[in-house]
Order: sequence, then C-alpha cells, then structure tokens
Amino acid sequence: MIKKFIIIFLFSATAALAQAGYVQYDHPIHQYLERMSALNIIEGYDAFEQPKTRREIAEHLVSINNNRTKLNNVDLNILQDYLVEFSYDISLSDDYLQNFFPSFNFNGLLSEGEKYLYSTTDSSKHSLFINFLGSSQSIFRNDIISSSSLNTSIIKFGGSIRGSISNKLGFYLKATNGTYLGSRDLAAMQNELKYNFKFNESQ
Repeated sequence: MIKKFIIIFLFSATAALAQAGYVQYDHPIHQYLERMSALNIIEGYDAFEQPKTRREIAEHLVSINNNRTKLNNVDLNILQDYLVEFSYDISLSDDYLQNFFPSFNFNGLLSEGEKYLYSTTDSSKHSLFINFLGSSQSIFRNDIISSSSLNTSIIKFGGSIRGSISNKLGFYLKATNGTYLGSRDLAAMQNELKYNFKFNESQ
C-alpha cells in the first residue's frame, strides 16, 4: 500500500563575482575532494570553507585530472563521473551537454555527456539547467530474537533548476517528493525521515 508522500523543498539564491552557482553542501564531491587533498593529489582545498562555487570545484577536478596517474581505479572512475557532471563549469562550453527536450534526442541518453531534461547557455554567460531527480532504496532487517523480518522501500522523485545570469548571479531550486512501501517503523529509522515534518505528521 502506498503511504503518504514525504515532501522536501530547498531553495537557495547566491551571488559570486567569479563564477555564479554553489554546490549544495551534501553533494558527495566534497568528500571526494577532501580525500584527494589528504592524498596530496590537490593543494589548497579547505573543507571548512563552505559553500564552494561550481567553478572552484571544477578547478580542483582539472588539477586531479592532471594527476590522474596517481589515482587507483576506483578514484579514476569517480573522477570521470565528476568530469562529466561538471563539464560545463570546466570548459564553459555546452558542447557535451545532452538535452531530452525539446528535440527528444533519445540517442543522447547513451552518450557520455551530462544529461538534462533541458539546458541552455549563451555568449552572455546566461545559463539554465533543468533536470529530473529520482532515487529508490530498499531496506531489510531481520530480528533474530522475534524471528521476524521487516522491509521497506523509499522512493524519491522531483526536479532541480539551476543557472546563472551574466555569470554573476546564481540560483538553485530543488523540490522532491516521495513515498515509502512496507514498514513505516523501518523507514522512520532513516535520518532523512526521522525529522521530516510531513512524514511524522502522518502518524
């Protein structure tokens, strides 16, 4: 049975002189760069300075790529994913961006470029990126004492909009919704739901 929806809404508008647009604080790129700093692959990374602009992140990724021979296979694969995700911020070119709308380019889904529902950039450094967000997680727990088992699936979906105006004013909007299937008690043990107002309101 489908339970009540979980609603999460996040909005931030930021301005930067060099490169507009900040990376959200919970993005896993921060942990990756912190590890690269600890391994002396990059210099000048301060994990305590938050938030960081997408341009700052791009510069660190370029530095890592220049030292890619020092990376193991796992870190190389992660780097490749981030080079794609931040390709526009690295090159300030939309050559590698793939859009689903408005041309319905299904072939782009198989490319290595960063994929968006819709994106646009121009020579004035205006940019707009719209994308779908979705994830699912299945959780199982066996209770040895009672010989019982619990399971739940957490499904999240939504979208994000980010961009910049003249490369000086950046904006970011993210809205997600979700639901769970199965044990509510098990779902409530997840940190993202433990303090979620809408989830706890449905008790």
